[in-house]
Amino acid sequence: MYETLKPYTVLFITTIAAVFNPIQNVLWVLFATFAFNIFTGIIADVNVNKAKFSLNKAFMAIFQMAFLMALVYYLHGAFTALKMPSLGSESIKWIALLTVYFYTTNIIRNAKLVFPKNKLFAFLYEVLTTEIFNRLKSALMFNIDKK
Repeated sequence: MYETLKPYTVLFITTIAAVFNPIQNVLWVLFATFAFNIFTGIIADVNVNKAKFSLNKAFMAIFQMAFLMALVYYLHGAFTALKMPSLGSESIKWIALLTVYFYTTNIIRNAKLVFPKNKLFAFLYEVLTTEIFNRLKSALMFNIDKK
C-alpha cells in the first residue's frame, strides 16, 4: 500500500512546496519571530511573573502565527491571480516587517523583565517604543511649563 501512495504523497508535498516557494522566506521569518516571542514570553511569565505555563496563551500565540501566515499566503495568491505580483510582494514585505517590529519589541520587553539590570535591553526597548524621545525632551528641558 505504501508503494501505491508514495507517488501521490510526493506529488502533494511538492505541489505544496511549489505554492509556498515564493513566500517561503517570509514564512520562515514569521515562524522564527513567533517562536522566539513565545519562548521569551514563557520565560518571562514563569520566571518574573511567577505564573504557571498557560496552554491557552500558547495556543493563542500559535493561532496568531497561523493567522498571519495564512494572511501572507492569501495575499500572495490574491495578487498573483490579479496579475499584480509585485504589489503582493510589497504588501507581504510590509506585513512581515511590521510583524517583526512589534514582536521584536515584545521580545525585548520580555528580555528586559528577565534581566532588569541589563542596560542594553532597557535602551533597546526605549528605542523600539520611542520612549527615548520623551527622555531626550526631558534632558533638553523641552517640558518646561510656559507661564
